[in-house]
Amino acid sequence: MPSRQDGSNSTPKSDEDLQKATVGERKPHNAPIILHEYDSRWPQLFEREANRIRSVLGNTDLQVEHVGSTSVPGLCAKPIIDILLVVTDAADETTYVSDLEEAGYTLRIREPKWLEHRMFKGPDTDINLHVFSKGVSEVQRMLRFRDWLRANASDRDQYASVKRRLSQREWRHVQHYADAKDSVVQEIMERAEESLMSNMTNEEIPKEAFDALRIAENVLGSKLVGVSLYGSAVSGGLHINSDVDVLVVVNQRLSEATRRKLTERLMPVSGKIGNKKGMRYLELIVINEEDSVPWQYPPRNELVYGEWLRSEFENGQIPESTFDPDLAIVLAQAREHSVSLFGPDLSTILDPIPITDIQKAIEESLPELIDDIKGDERNVLLTLARMWQTMAKGTISPKDVAAQWAIPKLPKQQAEVLDIARKAYLGEYDDDWDGMEAEVMSLVNHMRGKIEAYFSI
Repeated sequence: MPSRQDGSNSTPKSDEDLQKATVGERKPHNAPIILHEYDSRWPQLFEREANRIRSVLGNTDLQVEHVGSTSVPGLCAKPIIDILLVVTDAADETTYVSDLEEAGYTLRIREPKWLEHRMFKGPDTDINLHVFSKGVSEVQRMLRFRDWLRANASDRDQYASVKRRLSQREWRHVQHYADAKDSVVQEIMERAEESLMSNMTNEEIPKEAFDALRIAENVLGSKLVGVSLYGSAVSGGLHINSDVDVLVVVNQRLSEATRRKLTERLMPVSGKIGNKKGMRYLELIVINEEDSVPWQYPPRNELVYGEWLRSEFENGQIPESTFDPDLAIVLAQAREHSVSLFGPDLSTILDPIPITDIQKAIEESLPELIDDIKGDERNVLLTLARMWQTMAKGTISPKDVAAQWAIPKLPKQQAEVLDIARKAYLGEYDDDWDGMEAEVMSLVNHMRGKIEAYFSI
């Protein structure tokens, strides 16, 4: 089994646990690990196996990758070729196991509880053929680690040094040796991800997003499918009062303990409302992939973290997973404009959200939005402008862009009120809504009428 950063390897796995994942008898190793210097024949052995696997499975377009230490020139390794095979659904063994077995491959590892991982040994070459489903986080992690070591000599040398030191010990199971490398793998992965984010397009990745990614990886481990940054940070740029919007996709329901741990870890890295330290507010939403693929309305969240909930969090109240019509709008926006911080792009994870469901979400969330306007005037006014534009044009724009679209369509006094909200959002105006209740509600009612006019169309 490969090592993995899911918090499960703090102590060596027992013989019993390892046997549960093993097909057939698992014999102890009870010896040091023999490492070989890099062999230029390893890539050739991989290519031969990759061609055979594609031929056996009858699909020349299958993703078959050379991974592990033998895939990194200059790195010492056990002389076993690690191969990654990505299939549509690793749990559906009928689509690949019998074909591979007929060709001489032997299924040795079956881990339904860890990303449905399967591992085969080869017919005539010493290989580990790891099988994962398309879109799981481990695929991204293995490839990123390989590519980083290929390009960075200092981390490659550090990894080799740790491997050599650990290899001299006697290990009851080879898996224990693999798990012992977790800390150095995690350290190197953090540098790889920092470099990735610093070079992502031309968008600035906020520190709060980076912190949220680290926390999600640490708390969720193998449950994690993807982490994406969306909202103002990637559409129009962050403004003085912009939240940092992060969407996390997981592959299973979260327990109350996991939701609590995630919330407690996020609170110190998210800026409190009104803080003077320059910390931005985090808004982080967790969804279960199984609840969203195939698409179904209304969508369901596993967790919502936002600063408006901080007092509840401080009192130990963690919101339950719930169906949330407004989430349809969020997911449509994120799917269209986001940056992947971890895992596949959202457009490859989530199905398209029909415009009819977006319109339905607006209709269902409109009353609650207006009821909560006191103390949140700016956000409510800008959200109404965006709802209006979405109903009219079928697009979801940044709030200031939607306000700019709506202003020429409003009576002069109402246009001035919306422009105050727009300028305050951009940091160009210090808004104070005390004494403006009548003007605000006049604008609210006007935009509400415009929005509701589309409900019957």
